Amino acid sequence: DEPGISQQQCFDLDKVETGVPTVLVLGSEGRGLRTLVARACSGFVRIPGGAGSFGGAEAENLNSDSQAGVDSLNVSVTGGILLWHFFSNR
Repeated sequence: DEPGISQQQCFDLDKVETGVPTVLVLGSEGRGLRTLVARACSGFVRIPGGAGSFGGAEAENLNSDSQAGVDSLNVSVTGGILLWHFFSNR
């Protein structure tokens, strides 16, 4: 883990506020976010159903609880889930 990244707050998707200005940052499918970009993020989002999957794949292992599901999501699927969450809860 890079210093500072694993200490950032991780939120379950259903706990993320939708009525406030938000910037969604999605990393590449293979490598996630670059370290400096990840450090600039105020938090990470965990999408239910994945085993440790986050909106930013760079934040894996922040939650050590194992669940049934996939290890990670395709970045376009992740983006679609996040956008649906924000636009359907307005």
